Amino acid sequence: MDYRKQGSIVLQTVYKQDLTNLKSASEIQTKHRRYRQKRRRKQLGSIWERGERWTEAKSVKEKNPLIPSLLKLRKS
Repeated sequence: MDYRKQGSIVLQTVYKQDLTNLKSASEIQTKHRRYRQKRRRKQLGSIWERGERWTEAKSVKEKNPLIPSLLKLRKS
């Protein structure tokens, strides 16, 4: 199966409601690019949340004196 055809099928399923008033394939592509960018931003957001969780874990380590000493043991 031709991958380009497959891609267009995917695009049609994503933008079925918009395909009626689209003029060219490039418009579909830009729309799909925007959709991908949005999705990527969402993923980045979740990574930021993970970063916050990591800093929380770090502060827990600082509060608990045992954990840093264990980490030092592992490094040496």
